[in-house]
Amino acid sequence: VEPLPAPGEGHTAGTSDAPDAPLPPSLSGHPGSPAWTTSFAWDSRQRAWTAKVRGPASGLDREVTVWTPPGYSPTSRTTYDVVVFLHGFPGSNVGVTRSLDVGATIDGLMAHGELRPTILVVADLSMGGLPPDCVDVRGRAAVETFLTQDLVQSVRTNFPNVSGRRSGWLIGGISAGAYCASVLYLRHQDQFWGAVAMSGYDTPELGVLSHADRSVREAFTVSHMLASTDRSSARMWLSGTPNDGDAMDLLERATRAARPGDDITVHVDLTGGHSWRTWASQFPLALRWWTQGVADEGASGPRSAVTQPFTAPPSSQESTWLTRTMGLAGWGTLWASVLVSVGLLGAVVLLAPRTAWTGRARLWGHLVRLVGVGVVSAAL
Repeated sequence: VEPLPAPGEGHTAGTSDAPDAPLPPSLSGHPGSPAWTTSFAWDSRQRAWTAKVRGPASGLDREVTVWTPPGYSPTSRTTYDVVVFLHGFPGSNVGVTRSLDVGATIDGLMAHGELRPTILVVADLSMGGLPPDCVDVRGRAAVETFLTQDLVQSVRTNFPNVSGRRSGWLIGGISAGAYCASVLYLRHQDQFWGAVAMSGYDTPELGVLSHADRSVREAFTVSHMLASTDRSSARMWLSGTPNDGDAMDLLERATRAARPGDDITVHVDLTGGHSWRTWASQFPLALRWWTQGVADEGASGPRSAVTQPFTAPPSSQESTWLTRTMGLAGWGTLWASVLVSVGLLGAVVLLAPRTAWTGRARLWGHLVRLVGVGVVSAAL
């Protein structure tokens, strides 16, 4: 496993933290360029715009969903902020806007002056059913280049009135997407004001990084990246629930690794779990944090507060083993699914031939058994 250097200019200690600092010049839009112009079509099911976006830098073609407020026009003089949102695994761009209730959330916050005009962008990173790698790895799909280079330039080309300032760009995600959002933010602080990680985790658990040697895994551990001195002040909003051990570990380790000047804000819901309902309730809180943080820094300059360490509730430690074993991608869940499928397949093979169907009905019996075996085999 050979991770490649972060694409783009990068962002190291000493670079301006001013909230109105411009995005790197290389991420400007390309009006009229056929390489970047994409025809976004309205998807009534998602209630958003969708298109297949080709990335000249990454070579990837990914479906992208863009939610815009009602009445949005690319020729409007209104400047729109951007949330780049990463789905979890398994998952895709389809359904994210509805699951998060993005329309009601962003419209409501904008109406009450708690959020500037904002659009939300979600790219399909399912990679044919395989988990994405978050960062560029030699010999693998260049997901990092697509997200931080191609996607940003495509959005700025096809939605030309989006913000050209770092304060107008936020990256966030859920579950595996939350981990990726944290890592990409810390590698591209010149592009994103901050990161939102809902039910994320600290160490790489999916993708090729999870199979890397210890030194590589440590280099892409969020708390280890936060402890680095070769970066600017970090702004992160992290959330979880007590029955989500991985998320609690991230909150605890990230706050302890923070340095003076960092804003690592944690939010814990005592009820709920690793679910869309929980994330939908947390999403508006994260957006308010973004708005307030930009406003505070605009008035008083970069923050100098020290992040307070977080200690996970005891109940989260007691349920960690069960959560990891029977979670969505836990080994217990996977083996239980296989055993149930094998049991169903065995029932179809052993019991169905004993039916008393005769004559013409026997043909239908064979057809029913064939369909049954096919369905169970597909489930396996």
